[in-house]
Amino acid sequence: MQYILGCTPRFPLDIVFALDTARVGATHSKTILQFIVNVSSNINMASGDVTVATVSNGCAGESFTGEPGTNPASVKADLASYETPRFDHLMRSMRIKAVDGRRETKHVGVIFITDRLSPVEYDKARREMMRARYQKTAIFGVGIGDLVDETQIRALTALGGYYMHAFNYKSLPELSAQLLYHMCMFGVDK
Repeated sequence: MQYILGCTPRFPLDIVFALDTARVGATHSKTILQFIVNVSSNINMASGDVTVATVSNGCAGESFTGEPGTNPASVKADLASYETPRFDHLMRSMRIKAVDGRRETKHVGVIFITDRLSPVEYDKARREMMRARYQKTAIFGVGIGDLVDETQIRALTALGGYYMHAFNYKSLPELSAQLLYHMCMFGVDK
C-alpha cells in the first residue's frame, strides 16, 4: 500500500462505494474492498460529518444450480435461464443509499467497473445517472482493466464526479490518493 495523506472534508459528506461483485468475482472483490478500506481509513470521520457505505449486487442473490440435462438442448436452455444481476440496479442501490437520511450533506457514489456495458445496460445506467444528478449525487467511476469503455464510464459520472482508471487490480492502490483528493475536494464548492 502506498502512503496517502488524510483528508477532512470541509462539508458533511455521504460516500457510497458500489461494487459489481457478480462481474468482478470473489478474489478481485476482496482486492477492491481492501482498496475501499484503505481510502476510508484516510478520511477523517471523527466528527460524524462523513459517512462511508458500500453496496454490491452479489451473484443474483442466490446460488445457480443447473438441472441434469438429458440432451444438449436442455442443457443450453437451463444455462440460458441464468441472469446476472443488472448493473442499473447496482447504480440505483448506490444512489438511494447516498441520499438516504441526511439532506444537509453532499452525496458521492463511487462505482467500480471492469468491462464494457451492453447498449441496454448502458442506457439504463444513464437513466440512473440522471436520477442521481437530479438528487444532487456526484458519481465517480473507477475503471479496472482493458475491457472498460472509458467513454461509457465518463458519461456516467455526474455533478463533478471524475473517472479514474487502473490498468489492473495490482495497480488499483495507485488510485487511492487521486480518489481521496477528488472526494475531499468535492464539498468545497458548496
